[in-house]
Amino acid sequence: MSLPSEEAFTRLYRALDGAERTAFVADLWAARGWETTTAGEVVVATRDGTEQRIRIVDPGWFAVPTVEDTDVLVTARDREAVEAAADAACVRYVPPPVLFDQLRYGIDRETAGALFESTFGQPFDAPDPHAESPLAERLRQWATGVRQAPRDRVGGFHVAMSVLLAILLVGAVVVGPALSPNEPEAIPFAGMATNSTEAAGALGGAGAFATEASNSNSFPPGIGENGIEDLDALVGAHERGVIDRERTLRVAGIGPPNATFMVSRLAWNYTVRVKRSYHYRYNANYTYPPATDSKNRSSVDIVRIDRFANGGTTYRRRSDPTVTSYITYPTEVEGGARTFTHEVTVYLQYFLDGERSRVDCSGPNAGDTAADAVAHVDVQSCRVVVTGAPSALPNAAAYRATATVTRTGVVRSLSVRYTLPDSDGDGEREPVRFWIAYESLDSTTVSEPEWLPEAKNETSN
Repeated sequence: MSLPSEEAFTRLYRALDGAERTAFVADLWAARGWETTTAGEVVVATRDGTEQRIRIVDPGWFAVPTVEDTDVLVTARDREAVEAAADAACVRYVPPPVLFDQLRYGIDRETAGALFESTFGQPFDAPDPHAESPLAERLRQWATGVRQAPRDRVGGFHVAMSVLLAILLVGAVVVGPALSPNEPEAIPFAGMATNSTEAAGALGGAGAFATEASNSNSFPPGIGENGIEDLDALVGAHERGVIDRERTLRVAGIGPPNATFMVSRLAWNYTVRVKRSYHYRYNANYTYPPATDSKNRSSVDIVRIDRFANGGTTYRRRSDPTVTSYITYPTEVEGGARTFTHEVTVYLQYFLDGERSRVDCSGPNAGDTAADAVAHVDVQSCRVVVTGAPSALPNAAAYRATATVTRTGVVRSLSVRYTLPDSDGDGEREPVRFWIAYESLDSTTVSEPEWLPEAKNETSN
């Protein structure tokens, strides 16, 4: 039993017609928590006041599609010329392998399976390598005089997806490297905690973040017209800008187990929702390569870590295919939710320290209405693109990191992709991808998990 390969997914996705690709992308973004509408080959996705215009194209072997008025370009082929055009326009580039990663690791497996099967007509976890592709099926039906009716997936699947997400996706999409599921009793992030503990009071008191007035013509701290000039200044401004705010943080990594921050994993992701330093909820997933002594004997081992803190006590649940366990510990031991901010500063220092960088702080076009301005680029933010591998990654190739930075220095999102030398003997370089995103700044809510009563009962002695 195994998931399809990137090559198999690419073939299946490419065989869809344009409307089917658009519907698939809309459904995938909806599964990740966005509200989506479609207009031709464009999906408009909105969440937490943020809008993305996602263009879905097949550029063929030679064409370079337009990227005007586009935030994300989803392509049916991975071509350097198309990537370069997207990169030059500060548009996020999503070829089939990246799209497949979002399906595999960006949403719940059951939701991914439902979407995959409804789109490609075969199970996600056990595809038939010789299964007839949608294109082959159309050709066969055409040859026999049978006309295939178009699938009505857009409306029906969104309804089913919304119900399924409400049940399954209570927590996270992304997971952090600080807690190793191989050491279930380890206190998470203890090594990164600050020496002094912070008060667990509500936000808005002394030391809480105060909104800064910003000059729309200025660059974020540490950034100039030619790119990043002072990385320490940028990282420091980011940390000050988020550390005491309500926020939702999503982090994810995918790559070979020996890559930096992978810690013997194939993939990891977490989401943390922070109300205040000692009141937060954390959900994480770790995907490990199959082990010879794997108890579940599946193609991968998946471990889930959930934590909930509301005051001085943190409750932690660890689940794998064979057992679920609970522990509690004082929240101050790990430093509270501030440790997640400190962790992100490590990632920013690491991934934004490339050889070259450039910045685009252009705002809305002249004559744009307020709605047009939102659909283009937030005038209070800049997009920074870093190329040329950081010195800490001497073996990396095709390195690119793209960050969205507010004028006050908050890095709202970071997307990194590069390759490492072949480590599995297949003759191909190993792709690595990494994401960070902040959402719901100053408006995050934290609810008690459904497993909290059981955790209290199991740890009451």
